[in-house]
Amino acid sequence: AYRKAPSLREYVLIDPDARSIDIFRRTESDDWLLAAHDGERGLVLASLDFSATLGDVFEDVPVPDREESHRD
Repeated sequence: AYRKAPSLREYVLIDPDARSIDIFRRTESDDWLLAAHDGERGLVLASLDFSATLGDVFEDVPVPDREESHRD
């Protein structure tokens, strides 16, 4: 429902375990496009004129222990 709000231009999904950020942007044709980004650009929200490095986004997030994250 939130994606149908006409004022919503972008939304972000953050996975702290994978340390990844997915940015979805509304296109001119009202579709949603996953914006490709790299570690150098970090989090960029054009609709808010905002940017942050990945280091800033994950600053207080502990790095998961690789052995624990692969246990069932």
